[in-house]
Amino acid sequence: MEELFSSGYTQIKFIPYTTAHLVVLGVFFLLCAFLFLLDKLPKKYQTIFRYTLVIIMLLIEISWHINEWYFGYWKLKYGLPLHLCSVTLYMAIFSLARNNTFFYNFLFFLGICGAGPALFIPNTIYGFPHFRFWHFFIFHGGIILATLYMTVVEKNRPQLSSIIPIVITMNIYIALVGVINFYLESNYLFLCENARGTSFLGPWPWHILGMEIMMITLFFVIYIPFFFTATRKTNLNS
Repeated sequence: MEELFSSGYTQIKFIPYTTAHLVVLGVFFLLCAFLFLLDKLPKKYQTIFRYTLVIIMLLIEISWHINEWYFGYWKLKYGLPLHLCSVTLYMAIFSLARNNTFFYNFLFFLGICGAGPALFIPNTIYGFPHFRFWHFFIFHGGIILATLYMTVVEKNRPQLSSIIPIVITMNIYIALVGVINFYLESNYLFLCENARGTSFLGPWPWHILGMEIMMITLFFVIYIPFFFTATRKTNLNS
């Protein structure tokens, strides 16, 4: 049983779109749909959901660090929360715990465009029921659920004007993490090597440009529903 928690145990391989993967995706979509029901429920139930999600995300992140330390696998080159999804996870936890909208636009664009593809092109080798399998999907699914909760239930809306500042901020962050990667010989943000399943982005270093193009494209794609909603409201008011 203990081997199912060790990162060194890789006998149970993750295979995309097998039963376990599809079931996880199905549960995730059901939870997303549940948010629209939650929006109609009394505030106390929304608060319970919000804090439950905070606790789950905190526990899954803390347990990963403890687990890696226990088995002797925690290292600076792997364990720092520098990946995009790690950053947005902490943003999501802070935003939900404080019911704060300061990071909302970052969460909406970077969180969904970072964690969303990860659910469908998982960068993991650990299959069900390994701990790392659960960590991966709860971690990434939690980011999206937190963002959707703030959108559907709390009625926050992304701003198109925030895309350029987010892209600039992201590129500054990429440069800083690039320096850290150089000194630690790490691969944070997948700057030095493609994530699994993303060879279509091109070889190093062109895959970095590929990631940026894909992410900016996704920014505009996920904003489309809000663009039409805003346009419709403008037409109705005119």
